[in-house]
Amino acid sequence: MLTLVLAGGEGTRLAPLTQRCAKSMLPFAGRRLIDYTLLNCQRSGLRDVVVLTQSHADEVQGYLEHSWCTRLDGLGCLSSRDAGRLYRGTADAVRAALEWAPRTDYVLVLASDHVYRMDYRRM
Repeated sequence: MLTLVLAGGEGTRLAPLTQRCAKSMLPFAGRRLIDYTLLNCQRSGLRDVVVLTQSHADEVQGYLEHSWCTRLDGLGCLSSRDAGRLYRGTADAVRAALEWAPRTDYVLVLASDHVYRMDYRRM
């Protein structure tokens, strides 16, 4: 299964908090928002996890490399720059990732800014 984590939005509704910071990188209850999604991926034993970035892509990718690459095997990052074009929305980011990633029968699409605890294997 390929897991795509959407972390590319500008977060305009949370401005001014997101003017200099990606929404997925905002702190919440002692963690960053994206940590909750990645913890769920880790808890679920997911291996092929790709975080899709656009706004503040370097910040998100740097954080993932520093804090998550050793904790979550198979974690990757695909920015719109890596894809060769700006994403035109959520569905376009998913389409770009599917063109870039190897073929798979199942794709799990997650948001990087939701706070909940879940084992996705139950789905």
